[in-house]
Amino acid sequence: MLVVIILAAFMPGLAGAAYVGDKEITSKGACVLDFETGIQLFGFEEEKHRVPASMTKMLAVYVIYDAIKAGEISLETTAKISSGVSSFSYNREYSNVPLPKDALVKIDNLLDVVIVVSACAATDALGEALCGDKAAFVKRMNEKVAQLGIDAVFYDSYGGSANNSITPRGMAELSRSLIMDHPEVLKKSQQKTITFRDLKYNNTNPLLGQYSGLDGLKTGSTNAAGNCFVGTAEKDGRRIISVTMGSVSSQARSSDSRILLDYGFTVADSVIAEALNENEQDPGPGEASGSEPENNTVYSVHYIDGYRFLMLRFIEYSQAGADRQSEAIIFSAYLISALMQFGAAITRTDAEQPDNEGA
Repeated sequence: MLVVIILAAFMPGLAGAAYVGDKEITSKGACVLDFETGIQLFGFEEEKHRVPASMTKMLAVYVIYDAIKAGEISLETTAKISSGVSSFSYNREYSNVPLPKDALVKIDNLLDVVIVVSACAATDALGEALCGDKAAFVKRMNEKVAQLGIDAVFYDSYGGSANNSITPRGMAELSRSLIMDHPEVLKKSQQKTITFRDLKYNNTNPLLGQYSGLDGLKTGSTNAAGNCFVGTAEKDGRRIISVTMGSVSSQARSSDSRILLDYGFTVADSVIAEALNENEQDPGPGEASGSEPENNTVYSVHYIDGYRFLMLRFIEYSQAGADRQSEAIIFSAYLISALMQFGAAITRTDAEQPDNEGA
C-alpha cells in the first residue's frame, strides 16, 4: 500500500501526470471511495474545486428523491412543461429530449431522461414541478449540499454553468450519500436504454455492460469541465465509487474510470483494515491507548516493501536503454522520497517510545 501512496503523491508533480498504482490517468482530479465505510482509497487533487458538468444533475435528482420521500411529490405526479423549458428542450447545443409545451410528464419519466439521457431541460422541468421556478430549485440544491457538509456551489440544475463548483472528493461523497439515502437511483442509472414519448434513447454511460458490476452513475462533459464521470460498481458485496474530473476525452474518461475502479477493488481490504486499525490505536482526547507504542518493526515492514518495489523498477528502467531514462530518473526521486519518509517514520517512532532508562 505504501508504494501506491508514494506513487500517487510524488509522480503527478514530477511527471506532470497522475498515476494510480503503475497506471497513468488523464484526470485533472480524481477520487475513489469505499461505499460502506466512506474511506478514501485514492485521491489526486481531490480537494481542488472543478466544474462538474452534468454530474450536477445528481444533486438535482437527490433533491427530487428527498421530496418524494417527504411526500411533497410522487413518481406519479405530472409536471406541465412550461414554454421556457420546452424551448430549451429543442436546443441541440445541450443534451436534451424534446418536451412539447404544455405536455404533462410524470416525475418518474423525467427522472429517467435526466439520469439515463442527461436531459438538461428535463432537469429544469423537475425543478419547476417541485419549486415553481428554476431559481428556487437551485437554491434548494445548494441548501442540500450545504446540509451534507460538502463545499460546493451551483448556479443551475443541469450543469451548463462554468461557475458550478465541487471537488472530486465532494462529488464522491455526494454520490455515496445519494445512493445510501435513495438506492432506487441505481435502478434507473443501470438502464442501458429507455423509451420516452415513443422514442428510444441510450444511456450516456459507456461502461454499462462493459465493466463488471457497474450500475451507475453519471457522465458529464463541457468545455469548462472537460470529461467527467462518477462511477459506481459492486463486486462480491463491496461497492466502490470513483470520480474523474477533467479527463482529456470521452475515451480517456472511460479508461480513467476503469483504472480508478480496478484500483479501488484491489486495495480496499488493505486500506480499510489499516485505516480502521489506526482509528482503534488512536485514543481520543484524555484517553489512554491501553497498548504499547508502535515500534520500528511496523514501519520497517511497510517501507522496506515499498523501497524494494521502487528499487526494482529503478533497476529495470535504468537497464532498458535511453528510451526509459526518464522513468529511471522519476523512480530515483521516488527512492529518495521513500528513504526520507522511512527515516522520518523511524525518528517519529523513536520519539514516541517511553524513556525507561533508570526505571
